[in-house]
Amino acid sequence: MAGHHDPDLYFDDGNIVLSVKDGKQQTIYFRLYKGILAKNSPVFSDMLAMPSPPAMDQYDEAPLVEMPDDADDLRALLFLLFTPDSISGLLNSPRFPRKLLEPTRLAKKYQVDWILQAVASQLQKSWPTTLLGWDRAITNDHEQTSLMFSGGPMHNDGTLEFPLLPEPVSSIHLARLCDTPAILPFAFYRLLTWPIIDDDNDAEAEFYGCKNAPCEELIAEDWPRLVKAWKRVGDWFADEVSSVPSNTCPNRPPCQQDASAWFSFSQNVGRNGDFLAFSRFDATTHSALLNGLCPLCKPIIQEQIKALRWEFAGQLSHFFQLDGGTV
Repeated sequence: MAGHHDPDLYFDDGNIVLSVKDGKQQTIYFRLYKGILAKNSPVFSDMLAMPSPPAMDQYDEAPLVEMPDDADDLRALLFLLFTPDSISGLLNSPRFPRKLLEPTRLAKKYQVDWILQAVASQLQKSWPTTLLGWDRAITNDHEQTSLMFSGGPMHNDGTLEFPLLPEPVSSIHLARLCDTPAILPFAFYRLLTWPIIDDDNDAEAEFYGCKNAPCEELIAEDWPRLVKAWKRVGDWFADEVSSVPSNTCPNRPPCQQDASAWFSFSQNVGRNGDFLAFSRFDATTHSALLNGLCPLCKPIIQEQIKALRWEFAGQLSHFFQLDGGTV
C-alpha cells in the first residue's frame, strides 16, 4: 500500500495501525498500541473490542483501520494521547485556542474527556467572567501591547510578561465544545471590539496570533448575534444616558456638565464602540472628558459612569442573546 509512516507515531511493536488520507490523498500510517487508545477513549475502546472480521485488512502484519478524519487533526490528537505532557506547552501559549481547536473537536468526537477538561480549565483561567476580571485582563493586554511595540522586557522564551487575552473566535468554539459557557459574554465582547490588523504588519499579526479575528469561522447563527448586539448596545446606551439626571450642578452659573462630560463620553463610545474601554476613567485618557466639571460634579459623573459600567457588564449575555433569547 502506497503511503508513508508517521515519523513520531509509528511504533515497531505496535499492535494496531490507523491510516488516514492527507490533503494530497497520500496515506499516512500510525502504528499504535491498542491499550493506550482504549484507556483514553471509550469510542476507541468499543471499536477495538469488536471481534476482528476474518478478512480484516492488515498492514505490516498488524490490523489496519482506515480513519475518516483530517490527517493533521488526527495526528494532533494522537500525539496528545501518546505524549500527554505535551499539552501543557500548548495550553500555556497565548494562541492555545487556535492550536487546540481541531484536536479538541476530535477529542469530543472520541470522548477523550481529559483533553476537554484541560482545555475548559485553561479557558476559565484565560477569560474573565466579571467586570473586575475584564479590567485586569484588558489592562494587562494594553501593557503587553505597549511592551511589544516598544521593545519592552520579555521572558527568556520570547513570551511577554503579561498574559494575552486569547483570540476570541476559536475561544468561542472551544467554550461550546468543552461546555464552558461562562466565558462567552466577554469573548463575544472582545470579538465585537477586536482590533483590525494591517495585513502587511507582520509584527502585529504575530502579536495577536492572526491577521484578524477569523470571523469567517463563526457559525452561521453568530453573525446575526454580532450585528444585533451592536444595535442592542447602542439602544441600551442611549436609554441609559438619557435617563441620567442633568443640570444638577449646584453652582451658579452651573459647570458645563452635559457638554463637557456626557456629550464627549457619548462621542467616544459611538466612535469606538468599546463602552468598557471608554468608561474606566483613566486619568490620562479621560482628562479632556472631565474638563469643565467642577469639583462637586466630577465625582458625581464618575460614580454615574461607574454604575453604568457594572450595569453594562451585567447585560452582556442579553446583548449577545446568550441568555436563551432569540438571536
